[in-house]
Amino acid sequence: MTEEELKQLNSDVKATFTEFEAGTRVYKWLSEICFKNRQTLVIGAPDKSSFQAGLRDVIIEIDERIRMATEPPPKPIDVINR
Repeated sequence: MTEEELKQLNSDVKATFTEFEAGTRVYKWLSEICFKNRQTLVIGAPDKSSFQAGLRDVIIEIDERIRMATEPPPKPIDVINR
């Protein structure tokens, strides 16, 4: 994916989940079912824990795309050769 395609994707995700009432409702629902603010660990059930962690990764990725579309990119760090 090119940098321009990535920027467009970030913008599209942000628009989908923040600029439309339906998208905001879907985001809220995804946050609930994807364990955004809940523990994914199920003691004695590593397979279920892994599944729930995978669900959480979905909402974390959506949040990251929204953040990247909202915040300016970080400035490059100057490296001094010694």
